[in-house]
Amino acid sequence: MNASILDTWITKDVDLWRRVTREHEFLDAVRNGSVDSGVFATWFVQDYIFVRKFATFAGHVLACAPLDRRAEISSDPLRCALAAVAA
Repeated sequence: MNASILDTWITKDVDLWRRVTREHEFLDAVRNGSVDSGVFATWFVQDYIFVRKFATFAGHVLACAPLDRRAEISSDPLRCALAAVAA
C-alpha cells in the first residue's frame, strides 16, 4: 500500500509535525479545556474562512484541469492543491 502524501511528510519531518500538532500553546489549551473563548472564536472564524477559500480554490483548480486528469485530481485534494501551487 502506498503511503499518502501526508504520511510521507510526517515521516520526513516528525519533529515539525509534532510541533504544529502536539506542542502548540493554542492546541494544548484546546485539549485541556483552558482556551479563552475569544481566542477560540477568532481561530474558529479564521479556520472557517480558510476552509471556504480552500474549497473554492480546489474547485477552480479542478475546473481548469485537463479533462483526462480530473478524476485523478479530484480523488486526492491535497495533490490537487500541491499541483496548483507548483504550476
